[in-house]
Amino acid sequence: MNNSSRRQLANRRNALSSTGPITRSGKSRVRQNALKHGLAAGPLAQKLPKRRIEAIVNALGASDPQSHAAAVYFAQAHLYWVKVAKVRRRALAHKAEEIAGMGDLSRRAAQAIALSDPELIRLERYEKRALRSRLKAAQALGQNHREDP
Repeated sequence: MNNSSRRQLANRRNALSSTGPITRSGKSRVRQNALKHGLAAGPLAQKLPKRRIEAIVNALGASDPQSHAAAVYFAQAHLYWVKVAKVRRRALAHKAEEIAGMGDLSRRAAQAIALSDPELIRLERYEKRALRSRLKAAQALGQNHREDP
């Protein structure tokens, strides 16, 4: 038996044990994950206001089609980042109020404790992705401005 055959057998064995949720409640719980805050889709799948995108594009002064496309990409990435930051701030404030209401803690201490909350840690992943996308879009926009005569 060669290595590729062994690897295929191992993959099949592993696939049998990693089938996802089996129970009805497990499946319904997983189905709701994407609907929790709507951030999993990423910036291009978000329904962002076209007026705000056009306002940003106009403010950036995109003249030719290539720089216009880069400006639209930047505007989408920027608005997605704003949305993610807003969701994260709201979740942090809610969690901090919840913790502060439980005991004799200052608001600052409650915020520090809330930052270790698993939900906020998951939201941080979306915020990092949004920032990377925004940076990439800004770099593309900057390259287009340098290429203009």
